[in-house]
Amino acid sequence: MSPSIPTLSIQSLDGRFRIDFRWEQDRYRQYLSLSDVQVGSSLEGDSDEAWPPSPPIQQLSIETINDQPTALAVGAAGRGHWSLSGEPDPNCHSAIQFELACRSQEATQFLGSTYELAASLCVEPIDGEVDPVDRQSNDDPAARQQITIRPTLVDTTCRWRYRIQPT
Repeated sequence: MSPSIPTLSIQSLDGRFRIDFRWEQDRYRQYLSLSDVQVGSSLEGDSDEAWPPSPPIQQLSIETINDQPTALAVGAAGRGHWSLSGEPDPNCHSAIQFELACRSQEATQFLGSTYELAASLCVEPIDGEVDPVDRQSNDDPAARQQITIRPTLVDTTCRWRYRIQPT
C-alpha cells in the first residue's frame, strides 16, 4: 500500500476563500471552499484523455513567494505539458488568481480550466476568455454552474490567467 498524498491548500488574503488540492487517481483536483463550505471543484479527466477538461496536475508544491503561500504545479497528458501557479490576488483580498500554460507539439483539441461552481463564486478572466454559462436557477444558492476558462490564442504554447472570488 502506498502512502497517502497530503492535501495542499492556498487561501485568499482575507482568509474566507480557500482552494484545497486533493490527490485523486493520477492527479490533483481542486476543491473550492467559502467560509469552510465547499462551493465548487475542478472537473478532471482521466489517464485516457489527451486533452482533459482541466490541466492534469501531477506534481504540486506550496512555496512562499512574496510572503504568500503559492501553488506551483506541473503535469502532462497526451502530448501536452502543463504548468500552473496559484496565489492570493494582491489586488482583490477575497480572490485567488491562477496562471496556466500548456506546451504541445501538435494542435490541441481542447485547452482550458473547467470548474463546477456554486452561485457564490465567480470567475474573471485576466488573460483568456470564459465560455458562456447558463445557470440553472439564480434563486437557488446551491445551484451549480459549469464554467471553462480558455486561452484566447491557441498555439504550440498557450497561456491563460484568471481569478476566482466570492460574488
